[in-house]
Amino acid sequence: LRRDARHDAASCVIRIGTPAGSVLLAGDLPASADAALVAAAGKRLRATVLVVPQQGGRRAASSGLLEAVTPSHALLQVGYRNRHRHPHPDVLGRLARQGVQVLRTDRDGAVQVRLRPDRAPTILRQRQDSPPYWRVPVPADGERMATGWLSDG
Repeated sequence: LRRDARHDAASCVIRIGTPAGSVLLAGDLPASADAALVAAAGKRLRATVLVVPQQGGRRAASSGLLEAVTPSHALLQVGYRNRHRHPHPDVLGRLARQGVQVLRTDRDGAVQVRLRPDRAPTILRQRQDSPPYWRVPVPADGERMATGWLSDG
């Protein structure tokens, strides 16, 4: 294995579960470790949202991992015009075959996923769902912005 691949295999994989849904953060888990993770955790990997490992590289999110997780949404954290041209079409194909809604930071900008009990996830994509930053009202001195991408609350 390449030096980077050895480190990637030691990625921390975290599943955050709530009564409203769950998120699986797969770190940089390489495809070679998918099968071992699925064998060890099985159905405990089920999650509403999968943060796709390896920025959507060709071997990321194997069919076995997707079948174990069964996400309704997948988040691909990729840079605009990234040099690796991620996400790879093979990954997008696997996600499409599973019926997973794909969210991409290169296309959607900042993404918020809100999980609420007994409701479908609410998805907010900064580039599609918010006004451009130059159109966001700036609060007067002493006022606090109640909502919006630029607020702290």
